[in-house]
Amino acid sequence: MKKTNSFMHDFVQHLQDLGLVDTDRYPARGCNQEQITEIENKFQITLPQIYKDYLAAIGQKSGDFLRGSDFWYPELLTLREDAEILLQEDNSPFKLPDKAFVFGMHQGYQFFYFDTLAGDDPPVYHYMEGEAVKKVNDHYSEFLIDMLSDEIEVRES
Repeated sequence: MKKTNSFMHDFVQHLQDLGLVDTDRYPARGCNQEQITEIENKFQITLPQIYKDYLAAIGQKSGDFLRGSDFWYPELLTLREDAEILLQEDNSPFKLPDKAFVFGMHQGYQFFYFDTLAGDDPPVYHYMEGEAVKKVNDHYSEFLIDMLSDEIEVRES
């Protein structure tokens, strides 16, 4: 538990250092315990600790980080349904595992999820319309770091 809290603290500090989170222009806002519990109750899951820490730190707003995609509460409450619709419309044979949690979607044609039974820092999977599901990271913490690296690269080019 300390490891993940420390990771998220350092991660948010890095977002601030890069100017992606700023109290004036790009504020961050976390979820409260009631909102985190609402997510767990709705899907009848226990979220991994790293993700609970993410929600508590930046679960409603993450400044300018990941802007343009859906990664925040309350949209999180509908992402699994949206992902299942995408799979159905795409005639995909893939079915989300029962305890999978869809934590991100981009413009309705791709989504990210993890299995809530896979530990406190689970692997992350990605589905894009017309493609097979693939594991993109061994850990959610690595996913965040990779997404930040991608964002920095785009901003620099």
